[in-house]
Amino acid sequence: MKKKGFTLIEVIIYISLLIVVLDCAFSIFIYFYKDYKNNIKLNSHRAHIDEIWIFLEGKIKEANTYAEVYNDSMRLKKYDKNLSLTNSSYEVIRLNGDKLIIEYYRGNTFQASNLIANNIEKFQVYRKDNLILIALTSKKGVIISKCIENLNLISVRET
Repeated sequence: MKKKGFTLIEVIIYISLLIVVLDCAFSIFIYFYKDYKNNIKLNSHRAHIDEIWIFLEGKIKEANTYAEVYNDSMRLKKYDKNLSLTNSSYEVIRLNGDKLIIEYYRGNTFQASNLIANNIEKFQVYRKDNLILIALTSKKGVIISKCIENLNLISVRET
């Protein structure tokens, strides 16, 4: 008489092989999930840095603005239609602790400040002729630098 069904040893071998295959599949899934989360963080960080550059470049290239560089900060002065610098208002972009901020002044009176970026370790600004080099170092040690052209340096007179 033939017995129908599986023996206990066959069932144990089947379950063991199934566990090994599921463990491999789960490990692969976890690996790609972690990689996906890391890519999201990296892309978010890159998008944030791109927004910082767009803001800084827009401020520097803004019409009627003259950029001065000093002590790892930038002073953005406005000039009038006669190409004379006005003392009425200016903006200062600088590092305050680990925050990159922009401060607004009217005359020598502080008006307000806005946050540009968090978690910045260093903000370095250099000038060579009409080029401004800005280097940002994040708390994670990522150094990002960019050169921005400030065409408004030409033909501006100090008053």
